[in-house]
Amino acid sequence: GDEKRRIEVKAFHEYVFELLSSLQCDTFLRSLAYFTGMSEEVEAFLVSTPHAHRTRMFKPLTEKVQMEAFAEFLNEPGNPAKAEFDRLEVFIYSQDQTVDLRRYLFEELELVRSAFTCYEGYRGYCERVAPDSSELKYKREGRSIGFQENRRQAVLAILREWERFQLRRGFLDLMGLAQAAVFAVEEAGGIPDKFRYRAVLVDEFQDFSTLELSLLRQIPKYDENGLFLTGDFAQKIYAKNLNLPAAKLGREVRTDRIIRRNYRNSRQILLAAQALLEAYPPQLAGGEDDITPLKPEYASSESAVPIASMASDPIRAAWQYAEEWLCGGHVPFSVCIASANANLVSIESILEHKPAAVEADILTGDYLPKPSRVVVADISAVKGFEFSLIILCGLDDGVFPPRGVPAAEHWREALRLYVAITRGRDEVRFIYRNVPSAFLTAMVEKIQFQTWEAPPLPQPAVEPAVKLVEIGRASCRERV
Repeated sequence: GDEKRRIEVKAFHEYVFELLSSLQCDTFLRSLAYFTGMSEEVEAFLVSTPHAHRTRMFKPLTEKVQMEAFAEFLNEPGNPAKAEFDRLEVFIYSQDQTVDLRRYLFEELELVRSAFTCYEGYRGYCERVAPDSSELKYKREGRSIGFQENRRQAVLAILREWERFQLRRGFLDLMGLAQAAVFAVEEAGGIPDKFRYRAVLVDEFQDFSTLELSLLRQIPKYDENGLFLTGDFAQKIYAKNLNLPAAKLGREVRTDRIIRRNYRNSRQILLAAQALLEAYPPQLAGGEDDITPLKPEYASSESAVPIASMASDPIRAAWQYAEEWLCGGHVPFSVCIASANANLVSIESILEHKPAAVEADILTGDYLPKPSRVVVADISAVKGFEFSLIILCGLDDGVFPPRGVPAAEHWREALRLYVAITRGRDEVRFIYRNVPSAFLTAMVEKIQFQTWEAPPLPQPAVEPAVKLVEIGRASCRERV
């Protein structure tokens, strides 16, 4: 009834878009430009963009679009940050030649903006412990390659040009949106009343940054029972800074509850997932010393042991397993096929090879109203969902973890797989082509290995043989 109508469910960046779109766009952008020294870029955007279209800048981008834009930025002719990028490239490769520099740098820029604010010049990133000390305060937790002050200054120079590039092109990446929202709230002296609520319930809080949590903390109208956070530090897959005390959410202002029992997964699935977590323990952050991964109390439900299949045609194998599950009476939307590395095993290629009799869609938030369709997804997109069966493709050595991720940060990729495994309620299937990922061998005692045999292809229909019999000037076909 009335209570249900008072509950709103929103993605965080949808909320940020609505908040920023409510502002007087020109005034806000000029104020932001004043503090960041980017007036030239803002004025160029205002001149080139009709008034009715200016709030499009605040539309959230997908991670894929963000990375494509970042690649375009790095390759832009005359990029003023090219010299800093080249110097960082030489240094990083001297530390680890396997690193994907573009990805590592993008994560570093996210790390900076998740901990510090643009209107203060991100100065905390390079701040020293003492004026006469070379030691830096900010420890960059979870990063495997150390950056001293000169490297960090190069990162800030690249970040500044990346932000200029965004303003010129009329968009903001996700951390840029968070920075803009925090600045807007700071300028206004608080969040406008129409964007505040009696209470705010936040799922998967470990995916938020310090900066984003500081914004979420200001939305509730009341301190007592105003903010409820639920999540699991062991599922923190992003490199963003997360420090609860720095977001003013330390132990002195909150009450903690711990839920150990897992109600979703079977015992066999959880044992496999836990084995992976123990082999690649997460480097937890949060600003509190006693944060440790929770070892779950296993649910009483039983299932088959997760199966790792070596398949000459992984996509075909995935669809065969899906069809077998559907033939067992399961609803299609309870089945998910996920790619561990969408760059090498694309979502599009999985959909292109689906059987004609099966309906399928890319996973989105509205998959529940489509029970007749199997869902296909990138491994990072399955977070927050659950399925009866999840099939994970691309679990090959060199494919996942992806090449370019530093070995010392493979634990973060292991967490992505851990999260995906625990999306499966009743059964989990892993598929690889030749050599299994080290993540699979880490679970060797808790999963079963097998070889997928391709079913025989249907034999083509044989045309009936005929012979022609001459009858005078006519002819007839005589069936043999």
